[in-house]
Amino acid sequence: MTDPHQSRFCRTDTNLDGEGHNSFDDSPWIKTLVEYTTSVLAQDRVRIIGVCFGHQIVGRAMGVKVGKNPDGWEAAVHRVHLTPKGKEIFQKDSLVITFCLGSANTSPSLT
Repeated sequence: MTDPHQSRFCRTDTNLDGEGHNSFDDSPWIKTLVEYTTSVLAQDRVRIIGVCFGHQIVGRAMGVKVGKNPDGWEAAVHRVHLTPKGKEIFQKDSLVITFCLGSANTSPSLT
């Protein structure tokens, strides 16, 4: 596989999203993914967004401690108020999002 951030001529966006594994496991493939994400974040041609599992991998790559949510599983429906750009994209003032979380970013500076 060609590493997308090696090209000088293209900009690539990368999405890391939900997965059936946990982001705080130290199995070899998780460690490799965290190392790769760290290298992507260190350059400026590839942008990355993490969703669910992915945001925890991005956090880990940035040095954030992730782990099981100390409060256990949480589920909620939450209204998210949009920024001006979000309102432009979605043509709404807010979105209603359903959350179901079992993991957390547990770094003291973030909690």
